[in-house]
Amino acid sequence: MASDLMKAMFGRTDQVEAHEAHEAHVTPQVTPQVTPQVLQLLSVLKGAKNRDTLQRALGLKARKNFRLLYLVPALEAGLIEMTIPDKPQSSKQKYRLTDKGQKLIQDSKFKIEGLDMTKIEKFEEWHEKGHEDPLFGAIAQLATNAMKQGCTIQAALALVSQAFRFADQIIEDFETKEPLAEPVACKAGCHYCCCYEVVLTPVEALLLGNRVKETFSESALADLMKKIDRILFLRDGKDAEERAKVLHDTPCIFLKSGKCSFYDARPFVCRALHSLDGSMCKEAVMSKRRVVEFTGYNHRYYVFATAKAALNQFFEQMGCQTAELTIAKAMKHYFERSDCTEAWLRGDEVFSSSCVSSKTRGQKGALLKTKDRGLHF
Repeated sequence: MASDLMKAMFGRTDQVEAHEAHEAHVTPQVTPQVTPQVLQLLSVLKGAKNRDTLQRALGLKARKNFRLLYLVPALEAGLIEMTIPDKPQSSKQKYRLTDKGQKLIQDSKFKIEGLDMTKIEKFEEWHEKGHEDPLFGAIAQLATNAMKQGCTIQAALALVSQAFRFADQIIEDFETKEPLAEPVACKAGCHYCCCYEVVLTPVEALLLGNRVKETFSESALADLMKKIDRILFLRDGKDAEERAKVLHDTPCIFLKSGKCSFYDARPFVCRALHSLDGSMCKEAVMSKRRVVEFTGYNHRYYVFATAKAALNQFFEQMGCQTAELTIAKAMKHYFERSDCTEAWLRGDEVFSSSCVSSKTRGQKGALLKTKDRGLHF
């Protein structure tokens, strides 16, 4: 059973000795600075794929934006190549990684020595270990390398994309070596967790805002703002009990036809949330309960929570705003000023301090919890 696996992975029978944490270290590779759009393209390019397939994988509809921001820069940098180079306009044209592109992907990975998730005593202990945690240290080193060439908007957004891919990679590698006792029920079209209020960090919000700017038409942006205003009207200033009553009617602003519009850029909390029983998720949302109990795997929460905390601490040390906020208010504030990302990088408070109200702050763990313990994410 899943609960038995969690006990085996996070119980007290295999505690980590202090010297193991101190001896753990990270071996990072320096990754050449490329745009976050190109990194996202490389991350979904496995084998040879045509243009339409790549756009669908990235959640992009505008062909012009895809060509100018993703395809052309990757081709010019020699990171991808055409399968039919002498016929660029061929209807059978596909794209694949070059040796240079494959090396970039490989060099952006980290070898973490000393990280053994089967010996993590408790999910909650990640925040107590701080820099002694090898995963925390790996993300910190990733951030340092990414910003070496300058604290630019391009570098900051690319860093977030790298951190997402890195955390996903850790989960994939671990679950390949340690197969799950029970399969995760999450799949395309199952979107009940998308009804819960997403709380994210400013830099995650900036990445999403940037994607909206790239892909949304004026009319689509206007529709998005209407959706945001409606959600804020129904949720803002309400306590958890009141918000739970409208869960089914206030899904994420980026949920469309049961799918995430920006799946590859979804926040850490969205990456972490999962369940072994989809029917329980549906029943919880439709019954409008404030407290939801479900079974999941703690190693996923550990990885994504640690990555999120390390990245946030890095930007806090840079003097950037890091207080978490709800996704609806984040996008509303983002589009209220044209220089939102630039101002944030300068250290300005671009998101109102009231973005996360006292009634909302800290209640994510109360709304969602495993059978073992609350998820304070």
